Amino acid sequence: MLMELCQGGELFSRLLELKVLDEKTTMFYAACIVEALEALHTHNNIYRDLKPENILLDTAGFVKMVDFGFAKKVDERTFTTCGTPEYVSPEMLEHEGHDKATDYWTLGIFIYECLSGTTPFAANNYLSTYDKILAYAKHGKLKWPVEVSDEAKDIIGALLHGQSDQRLGCLAGGCDDIKRHPWFAGFDWDGLKAKTMPAPFVPTVESNTDTQYFDPEDVSDESSVESYDEDDDWCTGF
Repeated sequence: MLMELCQGGELFSRLLELKVLDEKTTMFYAACIVEALEALHTHNNIYRDLKPENILLDTAGFVKMVDFGFAKKVDERTFTTCGTPEYVSPEMLEHEGHDKATDYWTLGIFIYECLSGTTPFAANNYLSTYDKILAYAKHGKLKWPVEVSDEAKDIIGALLHGQSDQRLGCLAGGCDDIKRHPWFAGFDWDGLKAKTMPAPFVPTVESNTDTQYFDPEDVSDESSVESYDEDDDWCTGF
């Protein structure tokens, strides 16, 4: 499978380097994900594996969501348990069936992790993490290791609503409810779509084979990679 090269590497690496992201930076990446999820959900596809490791940055610093191994076309509900433990939604753990609402739950976890440097339900083992998720969904309250705005707390809380049908993004306004949330007040959604908005971080790329933003262990030995000419027939229309 041949895919576009995103030379900015994983957002996860950026988060490891900086520990936490400021709200303006987090807002940019979250907005990119909102647009991607909206596009997927329009075609009844759910993603189910949102996390910083699956967010790559292109040479302009814009987000590319990758790893669709858990993605699925769902008209109503599906019952497969999958995803990353700290991001799993309570309805998935309860085996009551899940839909696109589980993606909005993961969006809430993603925003929290970017702002806090950790996920809200992290524990020593998966079972403890699951217990925390289920407890929070019923009557829990989020803890904040760092100071964030009231608007940020509110949108995360709305995305992490324990009842999936009451979750932000699943109400009558759909994704527009997320875009209209006070946390995104003044955000240039049109500029984001047109890619005229400057990204908070633009990778410095020296050539079209520069892989400096990737872990060396994840990069193939160049001597084993077949070279190609841009005039080769297979490139036409790619």
